[in-house]
Amino acid sequence: MALLAGSVTAAAPEGLCFRTSYFAAFQEAVMTDRLLLIQVGSERCPPCRRMKRSTYTDPMVIETVRNGFVPLLVNGDTDPKLAAGLKVDMYPTTLIVGHDLRILGRWTGYRSPTELRALLSPVHREFLAQHVPDEPASALEPSNGIMLAQDDSEVDAIW
Repeated sequence: MALLAGSVTAAAPEGLCFRTSYFAAFQEAVMTDRLLLIQVGSERCPPCRRMKRSTYTDPMVIETVRNGFVPLLVNGDTDPKLAAGLKVDMYPTTLIVGHDLRILGRWTGYRSPTELRALLSPVHREFLAQHVPDEPASALEPSNGIMLAQDDSEVDAIW
């Protein structure tokens, strides 16, 4: 099953520059030795808008994400295949994905800046403690059944 997301970036106001291409974000995570942070939501979702406006503009969240993660924004309304492939059934959903494409963390619902940092930091610390840098080619072999398409189609993933 091919999962696609757009190839443009989406910026939270004064915050992070979210990638919108699953394949490109995954490649960047592997090449820069960071984890993939996926935020799945919808423009119609008030907690998603609140998280985008408050959590992802917090300076400490920005620093935490930039130091250990490649942020990917998925709009479940415009990319339902990717949301379904990630088994997302509630917005917002935040996921952390490792280089072997295993989901290392999954949280649903709004998370304040303090809550999100508290969730991300231990997963990142464990990744650093156990991680041996991947060879980029070998990291593209999925272990959880998610297939990556190398030619992303354009979708509007901005909330």
